[in-house]
Amino acid sequence: MAPHCLEIPPVVGEYLNPRARLPYGLTPEDITAAMVDVYETLHGINTILFERSERRLEDTLLGNSVSGVVSELLVKAIADKSPALSRNERVGGHPDLLPLGYYESVEVLHGEHGIELKASIQKGGWQGHNPEHGWVVVFRYVVDAETTPVGNREPTRFVQVDC
Repeated sequence: MAPHCLEIPPVVGEYLNPRARLPYGLTPEDITAAMVDVYETLHGINTILFERSERRLEDTLLGNSVSGVVSELLVKAIADKSPALSRNERVGGHPDLLPLGYYESVEVLHGEHGIELKASIQKGGWQGHNPEHGWVVVFRYVVDAETTPVGNREPTRFVQVDC
């Protein structure tokens, strides 16, 4: 039997307002589907690591690296799910998600339109590199890094989504 830490958590409805008015055609359903994709990706990676007797990804990487990985997974998943948004393919580009029809390319260094995405483990705040105007979606998640044995840890899960 797989350890508890490898379970795929459900998306909890209280963390997402189904009537939220989101920008650029983004929907609560897109966000929910993206969170499920992230859960399934972490499950797949961690299952392989567990089978090799290695630590979970979340227990291997430093906190900021986990946030970066979760952010990238969310950007890709939302771009895959949303018919109105694409991923900004420019390394270091802003914003992360580009609305279709606003730009000639999917590589934008400093765009005026779109959605910046952040994943954070911090309660009540998040960090960004540059102060920019525009839409931001912040996904807050929790990682159980203390329960022992490791197999009894809670799976990483999202607990808040703010736009």
